[in-house]
Amino acid sequence: MVGWPRDILTDRHNLLVRVCADGIGHPDPDSLEWLHRIRVADDGDHACDGCCQEARALCRLGRLS
Repeated sequence: MVGWPRDILTDRHNLLVRVCADGIGHPDPDSLEWLHRIRVADDGDHACDGCCQEARALCRLGRLS
């Protein structure tokens, strides 16, 4: 997800989202964590097609940065 284009959702307390090749905005995990640290409730809900989970799994395996 790191290399995906970024967008800021001002209606969600400036949540940073990463836009996949399918045009879907996926919440950036670090941005979501920051919101939680400053006590802003956001469940990370988005129209997911599963590619953010695939990207996260590839990162854990060291196959994607």
